[in-house]
Amino acid sequence: MNKKYNLTVIRETIVDKIYYILEDQILSGELEPGAKLSEAKIAQEFGVSRAPAREALLRLEAAKLLDKSHLGRSIVELSIEEIRETYEIKNIIEAYAAMKAALYASKQDFETLKSYLDNMFDCIDPPNFQRLTELNKAFHDRIVYCCQNKQLIELYNHRLRAARWTSISVTLRYRQIVKEHKMIYNALVRRNGKRVRELMELHTKRGLDCIISQMISRGIK
Repeated sequence: MNKKYNLTVIRETIVDKIYYILEDQILSGELEPGAKLSEAKIAQEFGVSRAPAREALLRLEAAKLLDKSHLGRSIVELSIEEIRETYEIKNIIEAYAAMKAALYASKQDFETLKSYLDNMFDCIDPPNFQRLTELNKAFHDRIVYCCQNKQLIELYNHRLRAARWTSISVTLRYRQIVKEHKMIYNALVRRNGKRVRELMELHTKRGLDCIISQMISRGIK
């Protein structure tokens, strides 16, 4: 982490901002499992005192994104079983949300999803994996938000943020992901809820299979 951040809001908001920035970096893979995080380092990078840095790190521990030992704090590495269980929940929520989105999505929603899809195609040759990862997340988020179920959206936002490794999945099968997104989009536009749900379930399963394969190749159990 070589970035410098300027935060000038009140202390409570500073803690929130530090937490969400670090959370995004962990979940996106920018900060890799095993990487060390310290109060002093976070305080320096964000230009704050150690107190808000400590609070943000404690929140990351509570969210089970950090481990603390006598060696300090480090980013956790999820096991294959933890990833599998999380993706099973992800599959249920996203597939159901996609089916509902076929009913409730507006013209503006379709236009936004089409924009994400077009941009993903533009990022294929040459592949821009960082941008593809961002667009992949935005595409999925928009579909879930279209379901118009506030509690489901809240569950998706908070519980499923532990389903990281998205960047690995995008990197290894980016062309197939874009094709699958196009199929999902076409079914959404036709408002074929049953087909959208089937496609989303298959999409999530393929992503999980890819992630588990990569974890096994890295010696993760």
